[in-house]
Amino acid sequence: MKKAWILCTQFLMIALGSFAQNDDASRIASIPTTRVDSLKTWVTGGGIGADLGNILIINPKPGSGQNRIGFGGAVGLFANHLRDRFSWDNNLSLNIALEKTGSGVLPISNVQIRVPFKKSIDDLRLNSTAGYKITATSDWSYAADFAFRSQLVPSYVGVEDGQIYAKSISNPGPYQTSLISQIFSPARASFGLGIKYDPSLNFSVVFTPATVDVIVIENQYIANLGLHGTELKEGSTTEYERTRLGIGAKLGVKYMQHFFEEKLAWSSRLSLFSDYMHDPQNVDTDWTNELALTIFKNIQLAYLSNLYYDNDILSNVTDFDAPGGLKVDRNGNPILRPTANYYHQIVLKYSRVF
Repeated sequence: MKKAWILCTQFLMIALGSFAQNDDASRIASIPTTRVDSLKTWVTGGGIGADLGNILIINPKPGSGQNRIGFGGAVGLFANHLRDRFSWDNNLSLNIALEKTGSGVLPISNVQIRVPFKKSIDDLRLNSTAGYKITATSDWSYAADFAFRSQLVPSYVGVEDGQIYAKSISNPGPYQTSLISQIFSPARASFGLGIKYDPSLNFSVVFTPATVDVIVIENQYIANLGLHGTELKEGSTTEYERTRLGIGAKLGVKYMQHFFEEKLAWSSRLSLFSDYMHDPQNVDTDWTNELALTIFKNIQLAYLSNLYYDNDILSNVTDFDAPGGLKVDRNGNPILRPTANYYHQIVLKYSRVF
């Protein structure tokens, strides 16, 4: 937990990015600047970004390298409503990236299996916050907050190398994989009631001291891996629950700013959750960011990043000096423990307000 907060503090100090999935920066110019009713009560828009990398080598000379293909992107959509004392912000985002190095088939006898794609990022999110102002001119609102997170593409872990693949390989040998996650396995959703403070369009804080947080694992096989935060069933040593219920307090902070005549946009969303029922001192941290540079009209170069920590979820431990980049024990099995997760992604995106 200490390491997670050290990483979080350093991340705040350097302020690397903004979260395009949650708030497209360009919408500020279109949202009414007054705090009263407007003829345009809905503001909608989004951004689509592409992350492409391809190297093709035909008849390579010795030492020249090998083929590489990678593709991915970030999709962020928002629909925000403002009318009189009522506001409603909705954001849907997907970050995904796949890649493979090499070509042809795997060196497995008597079987033809193409070199599989590996997964780099797969993050599906939905956030929705509704608020009703205490008075017509107040910066404080009664609030209801909903958040959902899962993934889109199934993940298969290499039995021997610990790498994450987008394809199942059942053939015995070094390339065998095992299903580790898929959409709704796991999925996490939370709903809370509380208050919202938004003194400006650039900054808001939502505090929900009554928040229900649920982890759902639809696939029993994946639940039995014991990796995604649920507990063993009573009296069993091998079978895990497919759901976990938590009740606690959640704090969400959102910030957005422009620089250099709106050529550079930075926005950020930080979420902290403490579960009253399970070790409340271990605060779940989810911090998403983006730094977006406008190149031409609606074309932006964006740097996306995410820092995540949950003490109940086991993660691989990165070791850049180890084969495959992951720490392993004496038997060669990947070491799993609660630790902070971090990723970043650079995309070229098209963004606009509808």
